[in-house]
This record gives sequence, C-alpha cells and structure tokens, in this order.
Amino acid sequence: MRPDRLIAIGDAVCVFNPVYGQGLTVAAMEAELLHRMLARRSAAGKQLDGLAGGFQKRLGRLLFGLWTLSTNSDLMWNPDRQPLGARFAHWYNTRLFHVAVKDAAVWSRFARVVNMVASPATLFHPTVALKVLSTAFTLRD
Repeated sequence: MRPDRLIAIGDAVCVFNPVYGQGLTVAAMEAELLHRMLARRSAAGKQLDGLAGGFQKRLGRLLFGLWTLSTNSDLMWNPDRQPLGARFAHWYNTRLFHVAVKDAAVWSRFARVVNMVASPATLFHPTVALKVLSTAFTLRD
C-alpha cells in the first residue's frame, strides 16, 4: 500500500529511451496533469487526501499512449515478437516515412507527433492516410 500523499512522476514511474529525447516532455506532461488536479482541488476547497491514487490512475492513462508511441519504433527491431498492433504500426510507419520525406505537410504532422505535441491520431487523418495507403501498392516489405 502506498502512502496517501506520495506521488511519483517522471523516471520514477516510466523511463523512456533517451535516444528519442521524450523523457523530459513526458515529465512535463505529468507535471501539467498534477497541476490541473491540484488546481481543481484547491478551487473546490479540498485537501490533499485521496489525490495520490486518482493522480496515479490518470497518469497511467496518459502514459499508455505515450509509451505505445515511443516503444513502437523499438519493436520493429524484433519483428518475430511484435504484437499485431505493433506490426500494423510498423507497416503504416514504413509507408508514412516514404510519404513524409516528399510531402512537407505530412512531415510536419509526423514531427509534431514524434515530439509529443500532437496526437498520433493526426497521422491517420484522411488526407494523410490516403497518401500513406497509396504507397501500399508501390512498396514491398
């Protein structure tokens, strides 16, 4: 059982591959989440009791998407052990890279996602997805 007022953030919760330079961004996102929760409690006149458990649950939801985004690149190095979602991400990303190096608008979306300032969903916007899927007929795995 964790102490009620103990909150863990940053590398104490989840360590990202330093190669991608995303750890500080994620830690800042965690701090923003904590700030919002503290501000809501303060505005409601609530004390800190019970904050830690709620924060850690919300933190888990935040980290799930960020961790998935960050680790999918690493999973491509071991194709025999990739879950289905990672195989699809690798297939899509391979084609996305081919489009992005020739299309500034797609590259801009990609860079924003990798730098964690935009949702990965932006890479599946119809304007991007159509371009990516059109490469499926020209690229071989």
